[in-house]
Amino acid sequence: MGMDNPGQILARLREREGWFRLRIFYMLTGGLGLSLLAPALISVLFWLAYYEWRQFGHAWGEAAPWWWFFAGCCVVVIPLLYRMEIKAQGPFLVSEAKEFDAKRALQQAKVVVSFDQVGMIAAALAHPRATVSGLSEVFLFGPRLVVRATRQIRLRRLARQADRNRAAIILQALAAAPGHVPTESLLKETELQQSLARVLAYLLFFDWIGVSHDGDKAWMPTEAREALHAAPGALGVTTPA
Repeated sequence: MGMDNPGQILARLREREGWFRLRIFYMLTGGLGLSLLAPALISVLFWLAYYEWRQFGHAWGEAAPWWWFFAGCCVVVIPLLYRMEIKAQGPFLVSEAKEFDAKRALQQAKVVVSFDQVGMIAAALAHPRATVSGLSEVFLFGPRLVVRATRQIRLRRLARQADRNRAAIILQALAAAPGHVPTESLLKETELQQSLARVLAYLLFFDWIGVSHDGDKAWMPTEAREALHAAPGALGVTTPA
């Protein structure tokens, strides 16, 4: 498929959006289920110790069922795991605000309104997660999926008013460019910066384009060009960092 048909490009944009919704669904449901792994294992250990304690003559009344231990571990362990994961991923947009946005406007914004905010989203997507050592990293797999999914939803909402038809045209323009282009040059004569910023944020979030962290330059990665040429239904979706 060539990149000279905005209608076909628009279909690819919608297809990747569909993959995003499906991925978020599985990340949330799977992550919530896996979040129960640590409480389940810890509650089994406590219950076995309690059972052995009763076997040595320290029993009175009926034995407490295992699910009591499980419920208690869920109340204590799950909030601790999510707190650890949020700390590992870093507070949402805080590091980007410190570096690029002294007034923390993006944290308080409902939608993207400027090119520099698009750059901050690029920095947020590239922000590495701190590694947690030991068995905790295994137990944090479920919370990691949930926290990452909720943050992706929040980032996606910043570009929810983007014009997809305009996005298809922008992709055409970037595909025709040999390298990066100034974001200002993509503005139409009567177009507001906030309108184009939302379009760029939308394309950036779905990995169709790259944007510099200062928001001044945009480009189309090789992977995105290949995805537009891929067979229908074969679109891969990468997970933002």
